[in-house]
Amino acid sequence: MYQGTTEKTCTRCGNTFPGGTNQTCGPCRTTDRQCITCGKAFRGRNRQCYDCRATDRPCKICGVVFHGVNRTCTRCLSGKTSCQMPRCEEPKLRGHGHKYCAQHSAEGPQRERAQIVRRKREREFGVTHEEFLALLDAQAGVCAICGNGNDGPRQLSIDHDHVTGAVRGLLCDRCNPMLGYARDNTAVLEAAIEYLKRNQVFKPPNGV
Repeated sequence: MYQGTTEKTCTRCGNTFPGGTNQTCGPCRTTDRQCITCGKAFRGRNRQCYDCRATDRPCKICGVVFHGVNRTCTRCLSGKTSCQMPRCEEPKLRGHGHKYCAQHSAEGPQRERAQIVRRKREREFGVTHEEFLALLDAQAGVCAICGNGNDGPRQLSIDHDHVTGAVRGLLCDRCNPMLGYARDNTAVLEAAIEYLKRNQVFKPPNGV
């Protein structure tokens, strides 16, 4: 029995079946019907016949356009025991609803968080993921001010002009708030530099 399902008794024939929200078994739900689109008689569970439901659509795995009712083409369905992540041949986890192997299933929350960050970045700054990667590559993957990257899995943040909204570059979690606290005022930043120079204590090497 699939994970997440329970044994149910069909309300029509009385046979037991592994059901989720259905109250009748598969054979009882398959009846002679009339297509609501073309009127043709067919046997099945849907309200439309196969021809009316079938459309040209891209396969969600390989992207090839095919004609059918499924979200996956026949070629990919034939290997449905494998992980659906591109270029991964590991077997997917057993059980109802699993699409990926153990490693890619464990990485699912991380992929979801990354997708949320991408959508937020495009919504707030109008920067697509491809544009972000190009900007990151132009900065050699480091902060545009200090030359360091973020600690941990967090990506560099987009810095923008708060007046014009123009994107200026990518900054780490230390440099980006620094500009915000200074209100993008160069006079404040220059005064901070002079302050540090006046109060910097020279430490000789090895404490000598």
